[in-house]
Amino acid sequence: MPGAPRLLLRTSPAAEDLRFLPVGEAGVALEAATARLAAGEVDFRVRTQPVLLPEGKPYLVAVFTVSCADPSISAGQRARLSDAIARHANQHFLRAVQIDFAATVPQRASYREFLQELRPKLRNHQLLSVAVPAEWCREKEWVESLGADEIVPVQSGGQEAPVSPVCRFSAGVSSKQKNFPAGLRLYVTHDSPWDGQVYTRLHESVSSP
Repeated sequence: MPGAPRLLLRTSPAAEDLRFLPVGEAGVALEAATARLAAGEVDFRVRTQPVLLPEGKPYLVAVFTVSCADPSISAGQRARLSDAIARHANQHFLRAVQIDFAATVPQRASYREFLQELRPKLRNHQLLSVAVPAEWCREKEWVESLGADEIVPVQSGGQEAPVSPVCRFSAGVSSKQKNFPAGLRLYVTHDSPWDGQVYTRLHESVSSP
């Protein structure tokens, strides 16, 4: 994604103080809301805990985590969810919107339709990112059909090199990993709120050869 730093810290649902973060060196993937889809309904819940950001204009990505208990995402659910995400994203200075949803095989077609409906509702400058299970990248035709500006395969330990070229630019990783993929933009999760010491160790690990 143009202008995005190599490191983006993904916030937890808890309160976060990120004022230690060097603007330009790292960005923030803000856990903006969760959506639970079930019985044809959409339960959309925005985060309630504050996030303190550094001065200036840090690179901000709004992350929307979606789960679905229905066999597929209905047309009504797609419309309501895309409207809710677009409304929330328009309230903030955001460079990108990321959808985090591990769709089941029966849900895939409706998930792709949802992404197609969401994109034109975002601001012109906002990019569309999707976090996906790493194994999706071995299904080249499927993952490329999502049509997102960025595909972020989420790693869960040792992973084979992705097959699809669209998966070779970013990765979702844990701060506890000992080895980080070289040359990729990293969305990094941490199991508690971030602090300056944890960030410094992470930055040193990522920067070391």
